[in-house]
Amino acid sequence: MSLRDVKRETLYPTLRRFLASNVGKRWNGLYSKICAVESANTEFGREIRRAVEHMVDTKGPSIHPNDYYVDERGLLCASKRQSWKARYRARNNNAPITKIFFENDRPDKWYELSNIDYHWTKDHQLVPRGRKLYWFQFTRVYIDETRPVFEYVRHNDQSKDITVPNQIGVKAYVREEVHKKQCNSKEIKKLQAIALRQVTIKKLEYQRGEQRQLTAYVAGSMKG
Repeated sequence: MSLRDVKRETLYPTLRRFLASNVGKRWNGLYSKICAVESANTEFGREIRRAVEHMVDTKGPSIHPNDYYVDERGLLCASKRQSWKARYRARNNNAPITKIFFENDRPDKWYELSNIDYHWTKDHQLVPRGRKLYWFQFTRVYIDETRPVFEYVRHNDQSKDITVPNQIGVKAYVREEVHKKQCNSKEIKKLQAIALRQVTIKKLEYQRGEQRQLTAYVAGSMKG
């Protein structure tokens, strides 16, 4: 089937076969042949040109490639198609590492890239003091504490009902705190090497609630 026999219902299959059979040829000549099928003044002619725009990147390969593109020499080339798994893996490998766990450190200790501090502006907004990010050590600690347990007793005092708290014991509970400390130059050097993937990383995973930020799990410890 030639281009001149193309119909509206067979437009895309015909264009795909035509482009596939002409890879490596000059794009200007191919585009002239496609445009000669129908005038741009007709609805079908405009539909043909829109279909070509959806199939061919005329300015070279793009981030989200079409099936074909035109290289710097003006030749039609086929795009290298990747599966979604390959695209996910490539994006995962290129995402920044902003949180690091060491295997031999206790589970409640990690290192994170974050702003140094926050402050209140004149219009009552909480913003970071600067755009620069720093490495911090976070440590989660658990503190055993107790608190009194009361029961409320009603008394009749001068014809008035008064509720009076009466302590009947204490209740033990655990309070959780997270301590934050800025890393020193030696620790920063080691963390930066991990963030730049210059050391072996056992596992990478996306942070919960964050897009394109990774948590790295590394063997050993900060001191080791």
